[in-house]
Amino acid sequence: MLLRTLHGGLIARVISGEELAAVGGPWLQDVLTEVFPGLYDGLRTRPVVRDKPRARSDIDTPWGQPGHVLGVLRTYQSRPLVSGRDVVFSEKSWSRFLARLGSYPYAVDVMINELDGRGFPVHRGYASISIRRDHYLPEWCRFTFGANADDTSWPDAPEMQDRWASLVRRHAGAMSAYAGGLNDDIGWGQVTSLQRTAGRDSLADLSTDFRAVLRGYSWITIVGPEPAARLGGTKSLAASGAFCEVAELPNGAVWLRATPTINEFTGEKIRAVFETLAPEMPTGIPQVWPSEAHRIVEGVDAADYQ
Repeated sequence: MLLRTLHGGLIARVISGEELAAVGGPWLQDVLTEVFPGLYDGLRTRPVVRDKPRARSDIDTPWGQPGHVLGVLRTYQSRPLVSGRDVVFSEKSWSRFLARLGSYPYAVDVMINELDGRGFPVHRGYASISIRRDHYLPEWCRFTFGANADDTSWPDAPEMQDRWASLVRRHAGAMSAYAGGLNDDIGWGQVTSLQRTAGRDSLADLSTDFRAVLRGYSWITIVGPEPAARLGGTKSLAASGAFCEVAELPNGAVWLRATPTINEFTGEKIRAVFETLAPEMPTGIPQVWPSEAHRIVEGVDAADYQ
């Protein structure tokens, strides 16, 4: 599988700006410093400096000073997410960005690009950290990051994958997450890889309380308290043999890690996770386009296990 971006994500219920600042600020800061330490060092020592953010439609102008690192901090104060406010990263703007979480915005994004000798991004895409309130259930927030292999070399670094897993687990406990995990086949957005490929991405599928429903599975999966209990709890999940790590979080959700590294999460390992969690998963037969790659079991309906 040629999958080059590792996605971390957590979903938690956050009902006020005070709560969002309490859990979101540490999330943004820790991901920036622990997942992207090289880029963070560049932001501190050779940041792109300009009076105002570059226009998103301006494709011909360099993004910043050659060899520097560009950080864009974007805030969406309300829905729809079409008119965000952008500021360029600096120590001062970063502090203000974190403080703005207290106003309970609908979304904040951090986007980081290392620039080449001409002032354009070194590679396609960017390192990202986000917090987004759910479109259908706005009291629920998604805390996510996307780490490109070109920025971090994570595919060949088991110790790095382990550190990131520990970071996500630590924050899952701190914010009482009910869903989330780590994967490299689809980001932690509105739908999971399973929902997308099985056609379970309708409004009815997306507007369900995260505490009661398991929406998919991946290398690392957080199962909410209710579906975890119906699956037999930590004892039964550990006894299944499908996971190398099973742990209960403080809110009763269960943390499941299939293999020591995501590189090992293939073939029968994927099937073992699927068969263990299938009684609580969305039904439908996944159909994967030839141009796509997903770490899921294809052609099998979870309904057969329910």
